[in-house]
Amino acid sequence: SGLQIPITPYLGAIGNEPVAVNFSCHGSCKPKRLTRSVIGNVDDRRAFKEIDLPRIKELESHQIPYWTPSDFMMHVRDEIIPWGDEWRPSRNFRRVTDLFTHRNLWALAALFDAAKTDNDMRAVLTSGMLSVSRKAQHLHGGGGYIPGTWSLPPMSKQRHVLESMNRVFRTTLRAKKLLWQRLHTSDACISTQSATCLQDIPSSSVDYIFTDPPYGDAVQYAELNFMWESWLGLSSSWHNQEIVVNKSRNKTMENWGAMIQEAMSECYRVLKPGHRLSLCFHSSSSKMWRIVQNVMKNVGFVPCESDRATTIDTGSNTYNQRVTEKPVKRDLVINFRKPCSVYISSRIARSLPITSKGIKSYARQIIVEYLSNHAGAEKDRIFDHFMSIIIRSEIELDVDFDRLLSEVAWQDDSRKWHIVR
Repeated sequence: SGLQIPITPYLGAIGNEPVAVNFSCHGSCKPKRLTRSVIGNVDDRRAFKEIDLPRIKELESHQIPYWTPSDFMMHVRDEIIPWGDEWRPSRNFRRVTDLFTHRNLWALAALFDAAKTDNDMRAVLTSGMLSVSRKAQHLHGGGGYIPGTWSLPPMSKQRHVLESMNRVFRTTLRAKKLLWQRLHTSDACISTQSATCLQDIPSSSVDYIFTDPPYGDAVQYAELNFMWESWLGLSSSWHNQEIVVNKSRNKTMENWGAMIQEAMSECYRVLKPGHRLSLCFHSSSSKMWRIVQNVMKNVGFVPCESDRATTIDTGSNTYNQRVTEKPVKRDLVINFRKPCSVYISSRIARSLPITSKGIKSYARQIIVEYLSNHAGAEKDRIFDHFMSIIIRSEIELDVDFDRLLSEVAWQDDSRKWHIVR
């Protein structure tokens, strides 16, 4: 394995330069692990320059004797324009194959050729693909990669493909054995059909729905899936029906809301009367929350009462979530019910006049009451509770949460919030 740094001028990365090579001994030799690099001692630097670099260049001069995908990212051939919303000057790879070093691309191609049509093996290979791509970062004591984005690290680690795939295989095998032991029915069904058309499911036949819809522009699923689709030879025609906010493909927030309503209408249709749907959502945009609120109301769902916010903590936050005071750090879960008969909605804040002043007063009251019982709460906890109440109240809120919070509370040196007395 080895380390590489990108050569990055103003217009984006144009290549990578090897800076270190690692050797592992599988026999009785010592040391068990050896690193030669551009910053080693005199002998290491000489060996790296005279032995390792020439071998790397020789390998890269050979043509890969196996099939590799030839797709341009998102089928955009013009190298001047961005291929999607995930594009950045620092992510200026144009083809799927640009995501891999020549050695690792060769190894992956050989394994795919050996897998043929074995879907289990193809699943293992696609599962481990990102860990052997240029996304693999070099960290002291480990590595890994940042999921959910096409960001490339400043220094990438070229992992040994076969060793990495062996680890993925063992994990996959354990998971399949566990499922085999615990899944004592053949009545389970996995479908990849669009949630906007569940025509194969009878009306009023589903006991419970847990749905985790796309979060607007937060995750560009089509752009992130494109690498796997290319390797597997799958059609990308579904991109036109993707529920997402994407400037590159002219998909607006209004488009997103209309498609979310189609999906929720189908959920309403297939759910049994009196049964529940749990909506898992994540956004710091009040406009997006208003769209969700209106969608659920227009479809006919009734928000379930709750005295606290229900959240799902993924257990692994992004770097920005850890070091900045962002209001959204976990997924908020709101439960809705399909009424047994025609439901006549009533406002929770009925005593307040439905004016901008009355709504703002109600919003203030939510924050003050929460901090009265949770003095020293962090902003993200206050936000979760605030949005949970607002969505259930059926009030279309149009206020700046950060400004509203600063009007009724103050922050101490440890970023804890307290009511202004």
